[in-house]
Amino acid sequence: GAGPESVVAILTGRTTELVSGILGILKAGGAYLPIGDDVPRERAEWMLKDCKADILLQSDKVDSLPHSGKRLFIEDIQTQAGLSAVNPEPLGGPESLAYMIYTSGSTGAPKGVMVEQRSVIRLVKNSNYIDFTPKDRLLFTSSLGFDVTTFEIFGPLLNGASLFVSDQETYLDSDVLETFIQQNGITTLWLTSSLFNHLSEQNEHVFSGLSRLIIGGEALSPSHVNRVRGALPHLAVWNGYGPTENTTFSTCFLIEQSYDHSIPIGRPVGNSTAYI
Repeated sequence: GAGPESVVAILTGRTTELVSGILGILKAGGAYLPIGDDVPRERAEWMLKDCKADILLQSDKVDSLPHSGKRLFIEDIQTQAGLSAVNPEPLGGPESLAYMIYTSGSTGAPKGVMVEQRSVIRLVKNSNYIDFTPKDRLLFTSSLGFDVTTFEIFGPLLNGASLFVSDQETYLDSDVLETFIQQNGITTLWLTSSLFNHLSEQNEHVFSGLSRLIIGGEALSPSHVNRVRGALPHLAVWNGYGPTENTTFSTCFLIEQSYDHSIPIGRPVGNSTAYI
């Protein structure tokens, strides 16, 4: 039932099912709307109704939401036999809708932002900030309803790298996170500024196994960044800035010195222009 410009809501937790569900929706020609199982129920119901999704794709491990359209379960689809193994022909193009994501609603009701496929490509291919290779491994840390999931999922997968999905407890405890990074060879991580501050206060060496770290979502704390850079001079630390409407990152800045007051947001990412 999915097709070009149709929105399919996906309701699940932080599992690999989320990623396979998103890829399935895109392969079928639709656009996805991610709804995390940790989203307040009232907001989740509002999003589902507002986006007018024809299909709700969900995990059978989460509580269902009221939905007047078709409801599919990821687990049922994954266990069906006799499905074609042939890669389907693309049904969309560069200007086709890739996903909808809702902002926090700071100006009132949450606003659904629509992002095209070419915007996702512009974010993670031939860019000038993070160059993924097949040897890279990224740990997925963001909330399902946050637009940086675009970078975290498609950055690795569209460049032959690996995407690791863990439970939330893994990256909320600095010692557990440091062990996970070391044992799984994680090279790349994105964190909100507040979570980065929290983890670095617990253990400034928590990121010692990484090769690059992107921090964003809010203004960076120079003191926390300076402390980590001093402890881990090999680590490339980036400030990633941009509103949801611009597809995750508008500008990026590689932090190569200490700052006392504020850290620049940098210059436009590849294939983008910033106007002042």
